[in-house]
Amino acid sequence: MQMAVTFFIHSAFNIIIDFAAVKVMTDQELSTYLPAHGDRLALKSCALKTRRKSLIEKLKTTFNHFGDNNKEKAHSTKKMREKPQKSTRMVEIGWRHYCDKKQCFKHVRGPIGGNRRISILKIAKAEDITETAIQLFFPDGSSPYGKIDEFDFELQDYKCHKITNDIDVNEIYKVTGLTNVRFYLSTKRKTSLKNSIDDDDYVTGIKTPPRLTMTLRRRSLDKLIDDLSSPVNNPSTSISGPSTSTSDQMSETPERVDVRSFYEDFVSMDNQPFSMDPLTFEIGYGDIDNVEAAPIENIMVLRRGHIFEDLLKAFEQNFFDSGSLKIEMILPSGEREIAEDLGGVWRDALSEFWSTFYEKCTVGTIFKVPCIRHDFGDKEWRSVGKILFCGYTSEKYFPIQMAPVFVKYCFFIHFEDDELTSNFLNFISETDKQTIEEAQKNFDSVSHDELIDVFASYDCKWAPTKDNLGQLIRDIAHQELIQKPAFIVKCIQQELGKKVEAFSEILNVYETLKPSVRNCLSKIILYNPENTTLEQSNVFNFLKKFIKETDDKTRESLFRFCTGSNLPIVTIKVDFTQTLGVARLPIGHTCSGLLQISSTYESYVVFRNELKSVLSSNIWVMDIV
Repeated sequence: MQMAVTFFIHSAFNIIIDFAAVKVMTDQELSTYLPAHGDRLALKSCALKTRRKSLIEKLKTTFNHFGDNNKEKAHSTKKMREKPQKSTRMVEIGWRHYCDKKQCFKHVRGPIGGNRRISILKIAKAEDITETAIQLFFPDGSSPYGKIDEFDFELQDYKCHKITNDIDVNEIYKVTGLTNVRFYLSTKRKTSLKNSIDDDDYVTGIKTPPRLTMTLRRRSLDKLIDDLSSPVNNPSTSISGPSTSTSDQMSETPERVDVRSFYEDFVSMDNQPFSMDPLTFEIGYGDIDNVEAAPIENIMVLRRGHIFEDLLKAFEQNFFDSGSLKIEMILPSGEREIAEDLGGVWRDALSEFWSTFYEKCTVGTIFKVPCIRHDFGDKEWRSVGKILFCGYTSEKYFPIQMAPVFVKYCFFIHFEDDELTSNFLNFISETDKQTIEEAQKNFDSVSHDELIDVFASYDCKWAPTKDNLGQLIRDIAHQELIQKPAFIVKCIQQELGKKVEAFSEILNVYETLKPSVRNCLSKIILYNPENTTLEQSNVFNFLKKFIKETDDKTRESLFRFCTGSNLPIVTIKVDFTQTLGVARLPIGHTCSGLLQISSTYESYVVFRNELKSVLSSNIWVMDIV
C-alpha cells in the first residue's frame, strides 16, 4: 500500500512523499495532491495502521529481550542455590562386649571404649563400619580385653539387632528418619578361647589387704576409671606403695596392665607418692570388690505429651531390664531434653504414665480399678503388667490409687469380705458412700428411693432391705472390683505370675507410699544441716508448713518437681541459694532429689505464692544435665 501511494504521488507531481510526511500534513495540504476527500482519509488511515504495527513489534521485541534476561537470571540463581551434595554422614559408634558370666552384652566405657562420633561415607555398609570400629577400639590390633583374632565381631543397632550388609548408611538414615544414627561394635570371645580365658579374670588377681589394696582386673578397669572421675565427698586420694607380700604372686601374673596412664587423666598426681608397681595401689574410695561393669543400657526414646502411648508400644515388644533402662525425652518442638537419665527421668515417665492411666483406663474415685476398653486387648494389658513390674523393681514406684483388693487379686493374695466392702465404699462417689453408710447405721432413716437409685446404677436386680443390705453391698463390690476387670487381671497375671515374690512387701508399704503429710515430712531433710543459718532454717520451716497446709495433689506435684516421682519414694534434700528477684525460683534435681531454694524469703506468704506458681505448671522441661 505504501509503495503504491508513493508511486502515485511521484508520477502525478514529480514529488516523493512518504508516510512520515503524510502523518504530519494537514488535510488542506494533502488536498493539493489528492483532491478527493476519500483518498486523503484512506491515506491517513493507512499511515496510522503502519505506526501501530511498528509499535507493537517494538514492544514484542522489548518483552522478549526482558524474558531472555529473566531466564538467564533464573538459571544462574538455580545454579547458585544448588549446593554440592556431601558424600559423608556423621554417625556414632560404641562398643559392647559379651560377658559370659552374666550372659549379656555390656557397654565398654572410659578411655578404652565409649561412644565415638565419626564421619563415614554414605555408601558405607556394615562391613565397612565394622572395620572402622575395629580400628577405633582395637588400635594396633589389641585392646584391654584381648587381641583382634580372639573375638567374633558383629555390627548392631541400639536394639541389639544385627545390621546386614545389604543396606548402606544413607539408606539407614532414610529408613529410620533419625538425625543421629548410633552403631555398636559387638564383640564375643571365640568359643575355642572361652575355656582358657575368662573375661572377668583376664588379668589374674592379687589377694587384697583389708584397706582396698587391690589388683586391677580387666573387667573393672573401665568402671574404676569412671568412678575415679566422678565427684566424691573426699576429694583427696591417697596412693601408697605396693605390699611386699605380693611379690611372689606377681611372678605368676601372665600379663600386667599399666593403669597409670588412665589414672593420670582423672586424678591429679601432684605431690602424691606413686608406686612403680603397675598393678597394686591403694585409694580411699570404697570397696572396689563390689565394682562391676555396668550392664547393657536399653535407651528408650519417649515424647513429651505421648508418654502413655509410647511406653505401652515399647513394652509390647520387649520386657526391659529395669536396672539398665534409660529414658530420653523428646520435646514437642522435636528437640531432645538436655537432661541425662540417672533415675529421675524414668520416675517422671512413670508418674506421667500412671496419671494418664488413671484418666483413660480406670473407674472409681479414691480407689480405682481398670476398665475394659475396645482398643485395649491382651497385648496392651500385658504391657501394663510389664510397666508395673519394671517401675516397682527399679524405683519402688507403685500405682497406689488402685484398689488394694484388686491388687491382691492380681498377686493371688486372699482378701476378706470386710476389706472388699471398705474398698468399694472408697470406689463409689462420695454421695453414694454417704447414703450406704447411713443405711448401714439406720436403714429406716434413708430415703428408700435414694437407696434404690444407688444400687440401680450398678445393675442391681434386688430391692434393698434391712436384712439383705450387707449381702447386696458385698455382691456389688465383688462385681465391680473383681468380676468386671477379670480379663484385665488375667492378662496382668500372665506377666506377674512368676514375679509375685518381687511384690511380697508391697501391701506392707502401701500406706507409706501415700502423699500424706506424715509421709512427705519424713522425706524432707536438710542437705547440709551443720552449716544452716537462721534465715535458711526459717525457709525450711516455710517448706514444712507448706506441706502441712496443702492437699495431696499439691504434695504430689512438689515431689514430682523435686524427684520425678509424684509419690514420696525418694528423699528430698533441701539446699539454699542467695538468689533474688526473678531468679529466685526453686530448682529441682530429679535424679539426686536435691531441691535448691532461696534463703531470702522474708515471709511465708511470698514463699507459698512463688512455690505454688511453679508447681501449678502442667509440665517442666528438664534442662539440667
